[in-house]
Amino acid sequence: MRLIASVLLLVACTGAPTVEPPALDPLPQAAPVSDGAFGSYTLRFPQPGTQYFEVELVLPHAESGMELRMAAWTPGSYLIRDYAKHVDTVTADDGAGNPLSIDKVGKDTWKLEFAGDPQQVVVRYRVYAAELNVRGNWVEPSFAQLNGAPTYLIPVGHEAATYDVRLERPDAWAKISTALPPHPSGEANRFRVGHYDVLVDSPIVLGYSTVSTFEVADPARPDRMVRHRLVHEGDLTGWNTDKAARDVERVTREIIGFWGGIPYDDYTYLNLVVDKGGGLEHKASTLMHARRWPNHKKWLGLVSHEYFHTWNVKRMRPVELGPFDLSAERYTRSLWIAEGLTSYYDDLILRRAGLLDDEEYLGRMSDNLRTVQRKPGRFTRSLEDASLDAWIKYYQADENHDNVSVSYYSKGAVVGFMLDAEIRDRSGGWASLDDCMRLVYSRHSGESGFTPEQFQAACEEVATVPLDDFFERYVRGTDELDYSTAVRVFGLRFKTDAPPEEDEEPTPTTPWLGMSVSGGTVRSIVKDGPCWDADVIAQDELIAIDGYRVHGSPDALLKQFRVGQEVALTLSRRGQLRTTSVVLAPMPDLDRYALEIDPQAPIEAKDRRKKWLASALGEAEVEEETGGKSGE
Repeated sequence: MRLIASVLLLVACTGAPTVEPPALDPLPQAAPVSDGAFGSYTLRFPQPGTQYFEVELVLPHAESGMELRMAAWTPGSYLIRDYAKHVDTVTADDGAGNPLSIDKVGKDTWKLEFAGDPQQVVVRYRVYAAELNVRGNWVEPSFAQLNGAPTYLIPVGHEAATYDVRLERPDAWAKISTALPPHPSGEANRFRVGHYDVLVDSPIVLGYSTVSTFEVADPARPDRMVRHRLVHEGDLTGWNTDKAARDVERVTREIIGFWGGIPYDDYTYLNLVVDKGGGLEHKASTLMHARRWPNHKKWLGLVSHEYFHTWNVKRMRPVELGPFDLSAERYTRSLWIAEGLTSYYDDLILRRAGLLDDEEYLGRMSDNLRTVQRKPGRFTRSLEDASLDAWIKYYQADENHDNVSVSYYSKGAVVGFMLDAEIRDRSGGWASLDDCMRLVYSRHSGESGFTPEQFQAACEEVATVPLDDFFERYVRGTDELDYSTAVRVFGLRFKTDAPPEEDEEPTPTTPWLGMSVSGGTVRSIVKDGPCWDADVIAQDELIAIDGYRVHGSPDALLKQFRVGQEVALTLSRRGQLRTTSVVLAPMPDLDRYALEIDPQAPIEAKDRRKKWLASALGEAEVEEETGGKSGE
């Protein structure tokens, strides 16, 4: 019996709710038009070296006064991007070469005006594709990456209609990789979607890609096999694509085991090796950017994060994030659940799949703890408020950001770690955050979405006790995080709490200025640090400390001074030299947040840790896949 089934059975025995297997996505409702599609997009690439591509939209049923709109942002990336800025040369005709009027009436909106009743309206425009990130479009002679939001002008009011997409690609681009549904005709370069949201949610990669394929049985329907593809595009000099495929399959199986079912018909991992990083989730695919010589396990963390989003955010979503209005911001206080809890599970999934060992996993969790603890903004802005302010703070962070806000990714991951331990502790070890996630998914993965209150209620339901104090302090409030429960529950300790080795020398205290310096330029000042009120501001050039020249970073030079010593800083502000004095403080002791297994932990804590880190597939299957070597 699979572990996931065992956990659910145990939870059921203690009165916590059972969870139904996830359902398949409903098929989109096609618009009732005679030819099966309301409109048809054709994408052409006549001169890839110019980084332009052309779009032709044919509308057999257009009416005078119809408006066409380009999205202003992309789901999963919460900032207004104004993609219409990359659109030019917009024209319209009746398909026979007779021009029709189309005028821009807003920053992202065009309006059709014509007399008579043409058989069809053809709208043509060009898109400049020079944004090599996971949100944008990129075209060059060797390959193209297309995202939906910055590509398609959509007829306003007809978002739920059916649209065809046809790709006319250069001969050098042998392969099309996308999660767009295939066209009924079976043509390899044609696709059909039943809603604009599918267009936006289905990136396309064209090139000469390396593709690996594997199938996974649906644990909710064991006779159903679902195909998965891993697509690599770019310079693969530093890549072992066979190992990448094997490990991605292990991540995929582990996450499917976690959720207990597969809600899609097939899935595509799009991995562009373009010497950059990043990823963006979609409902049946993910688009990732990777380095030419990757840190393989770090890349697997990205894979795990984006694939976990297939459930947590693409289906189990905050109520505010759907249906999408991509012309304006959509505010939610639950990004810490969508992104932060996904960040908690991404590395934990790697450990459960045997792709990290205990030390590696705890090292990654320790990094999250240190990231949170080094930022004074944790005392100013709560997780819910940081989620709400993503549009103006996280995605537009300035030099003061760390003083006034937190990352709902890193702090969300840490609070997820604490919440998981809290639920396990309060339920006597019979339930966990895993059970809460599955419960919320079973209830809110449809059209409605969940509210913050519903998420907390689900956590309380599986824990069988109120958790308002926890949420009030650590989610809605700004209390300092207390790790004592998590450390105790999972049988861990901080390395600084371990008994000292014999004759171990104490680590000398490092002097600290309380500011970050890059290339000799002050980038930010830490609130209440030595330089906070010392007439040092961001963008000052740090030239010398006590008359000694600073070369790029002051770290090496600071080691020559002692904590408590007053030093003179020589700075340049807009070309004018100035001097100020500061008293060096001790560097904050972030090393104290390094977690390790406590060999003296009681047996019940060791048992809880084993369950926490256990694979959803069962130990025998993981050992068979890994050769018995965790984190190989």
